[in-house]
This record gives sequence, C-alpha cells and structure tokens, in this order.
Amino acid sequence: MPRIDFYLLDDTDDRAWLRLACRLTEKAFSQSHQVCIAVESNEQAATLDKLLWTFRDRSFIPHAIADNATTPDEPVLITTGRPPAAARDVLINLCTQVPEGFEAFARVVEPLDGDPIRRKQGRARFKHYRDHGLTPESHNLSANEH
Repeated sequence: MPRIDFYLLDDTDDRAWLRLACRLTEKAFSQSHQVCIAVESNEQAATLDKLLWTFRDRSFIPHAIADNATTPDEPVLITTGRPPAAARDVLINLCTQVPEGFEAFARVVEPLDGDPIRRKQGRARFKHYRDHGLTPESHNLSANEH
C-alpha cells in the first residue's frame, strides 16, 4: 500500500496551490521518480502543463498530458482519467476525490491550500485513506516554503 502525504498551505490563491503541486513534482522528478499528476479537467491539465514550464526560472520538468488512448513516455504525466500506474512511483492528486487505482503507486501526494472547499474535500480523502487501513501524514508549510 502507498505512503500518503498531505501538504498544507494556508494560502487560498489557486496559483499557490498549483505552484505547490509543481514544486512537489519537481522534487520527485529530481529524485528520479516517475510521477503522475491526476487533475479534474482538460482545462486544469492545460493550466498545469503551462505552469510546469513557467513556475520557476531555470526549472525543467519534462512532462506530457496523457489522454485515455496513449501514455506518453515522459517522466511526468498529467492525466484526467485513471492514472496509469505502469512505471509510476508517485501520484500527485489534484482531484476532488481519491483517484481510482491509487493503490498501485508507492506514494500518493495530496497538496492542499486554505480554500475551505478544497480543505473539506481533502479531509474526506484523508478519511478515505484511513478507512482503507492507511496512515496519512500531514505536513504544514509556511508561506515562505512555497
């Protein structure tokens, strides 16, 4: 079963939440992990795709948006469907629900910000993991850490 980590920001700005997801992706990529980022919509996938190229000067994270028909051979995949678990170590979840097939990953990362709706959805996911015998960890991040 995977290790589950929630990373919590107080900030309510969508960009801060997505930049946190980019930072977590960059860290996993720099440690040679294969990463899948689960998102809610094609619009969110496009926003994250652009942000992964621009969130930090001199940052380079090779990535692609996977569709349901193909799985590009990139170290980081963004997907709106069921995350492809083959050769993926880390699942970064930006969805409102726990992604189907999360059990196939070694680690699930749940970035959250101070938005009350996202926090409520995050608490539901935390409970879901706990109800499935997992022990999620929470990490509070200060404003200067993101």
